[in-house]
Amino acid sequence: MTDKKSQLHFVGPFAELAENFIQHKQSLGYKYESEKKMLRLFCEFSNQYPNEGCNLSKELIEAWFSGMTDVAEKTKELRRSTIKLFAQYMAELGCTAYIPPKQKVRSSQNFIPYVFTHQEISFILRTCDSMKLVWRSRHTQLLMPVILRLLYSSGLRISEALNLKVADVDLTSGILTLHQTKTDRDR
Repeated sequence: MTDKKSQLHFVGPFAELAENFIQHKQSLGYKYESEKKMLRLFCEFSNQYPNEGCNLSKELIEAWFSGMTDVAEKTKELRRSTIKLFAQYMAELGCTAYIPPKQKVRSSQNFIPYVFTHQEISFILRTCDSMKLVWRSRHTQLLMPVILRLLYSSGLRISEALNLKVADVDLTSGILTLHQTKTDRDR
């Protein structure tokens, strides 16, 4: 069975260069999965603009960036950094490529974390424990209390908790084994 991630095909005038760029980055040990998706979208987008040979124009890049009006800041940063690195790669190969200048990243100083009180946590857990059985999702009633307690007690990311397998849980020793976490390490 083929992996979904490997089925992303590139189209457009930069398809071959983009595929080579991704392979180059992955050969250096980078995962480059989200960047691969971003470059695939850029290659599709570039079909709308005339391109003569190996030329990554300022107009094309600015048009790509201008389409970021309703996009999250992290996505904007990913777009900018991916295209900048791709442009540098193209320039190193002898192509004409506009390299976008460094952009000032806005800091998220306005974020204020919310810390739940013990009473709020108790209320959430009690509510979860008293969930009614729903015919469409019979196991939700059993899973939600376990997942919430696991997240609360261990500090796992939600994706880490949801990706746990029976073999990853050693109840005797009280040990969870996490595979390929955000940092691509087992812990």
